[in-house]
Amino acid sequence: QVPTGYWIEYGGSFEQLMSASKRLAIVVPATLVLILSLLFWAFRSVKDSLIVFSGVPLALTGGVLALTLRGIPLSISAGIGFIALSGVAVLNGLVLISFIRSLREDGEE
Repeated sequence: QVPTGYWIEYGGSFEQLMSASKRLAIVVPATLVLILSLLFWAFRSVKDSLIVFSGVPLALTGGVLALTLRGIPLSISAGIGFIALSGVAVLNGLVLISFIRSLREDGEE
């Protein structure tokens, strides 16, 4: 209970954390949309873009599971790590689709 005329206000690190969390809530979805649009631009195929992008939710699920098993809270650093993890998942899918296309061009099924 706070006496009359006084109030509690959070500041400092907590205030910065809340501000960064709000920015991250905008940056992460925007980044995922940008990745999907770049995939579509690169492949000119919705199907191939979605195949490559389907690795992102699976990778993020694994990341959340790893954080949970280790007891690490979801933080700003973890959010940035998830963006990097999404990039690695997309790169893996790009290599896979490129290799499959190369095999098909060479006449292999």
